[in-house]
Parts: sequence; C-alpha cells; structure tokens
Amino acid sequence: MLPIRPGLTIVGHRIRPIPVTETIAYRPTRFFTLTFVVTWVCWFAAPYLGDPENGDTIFIVLMLTGLLTPFASALYLTLASKNEALKKTFFNKLLNIRLIRPSSIPLFLILFPASMIVSILISTLVGYSFDQFTVAEEFSFTVGAVPTLLLLLLAACFEELGWRGYGV
Repeated sequence: MLPIRPGLTIVGHRIRPIPVTETIAYRPTRFFTLTFVVTWVCWFAAPYLGDPENGDTIFIVLMLTGLLTPFASALYLTLASKNEALKKTFFNKLLNIRLIRPSSIPLFLILFPASMIVSILISTLVGYSFDQFTVAEEFSFTVGAVPTLLLLLLAACFEELGWRGYGV
C-alpha cells in the first residue's frame, strides 16, 4: 500500500480510501488570522523600522519573517494540536514526494518563465523597451544580500508549504 494523498492509498492499481479512525480538526479561522496579521505587521513594519535601500538587518529579518509566516503558522497549529491524524496528514503532505503528480512538473517549469515573458510583453505595450529580454550581467535589485530570483523561489515554496500544508 502506498499513500498518495491524505486519506487515499494505492492497493494494486486502484486508489482506495484509508479508514479514518480520528477526525481531523482544522482551525482555518485561526490559521488565516494568524497568517495574515503576522505577515502584514512584519511587512508594514519592515520599511518603517529599517532602510530597504541599504538592506538593514531589521528590514531583511522582518521581510523574511513575513515570508515564512504561512509555513510557520501551519507548523505551529499542527504541532500544537493534540490531533495525531492532523499531524500525520500534515507531515505526509510535507514529506511524501509521491504526492507530486509527474504530469504537473512541466507546468511548474514553464509557468514561472512564461509569466515573466508575458509581463514583459505587456510592459512593451505601454512603452517599455524590448531590451528587457536581454540577459543582465548582474541582479537589478536584491533584498539585502539575497538575489531577487532566489527570494521569489523561496517565497513560492514557503507560501505553498503553509497554504497547501494546512490552509487548503
């Protein structure tokens, strides 16, 4: 038996439900409230308390804290619960690589560059140059010492770990 999704397993070539003996108790209101409040407090406080132009440490710490909040909220609410089924489901979603559908991998690899190309093409409609398609010799901007592309990829990963791990 291979678990493929929380509550489902593969037996032979058929997908069958796993008998659930314990009800999973999600706290969506608590999760959404905690996530939104902490994220936005950090993101509003960051430019107020630190200098984004100079990459002040307090600015970077607050921005990264806001970025990690969905995942941290999901992890906190999962570990703080006394519900073993919730913990098992969360860590199955987090660690079970078999939950990734191979057919969706090309979409992951194409979507990010395609969205960048489309956004650049749209910007050319309002007067910006096609020079945006040239490969830059250095990053146009960074957040502290963190390159923008890495930050965007990390943001997507931690957002998904939080929202998919607990929120959805």
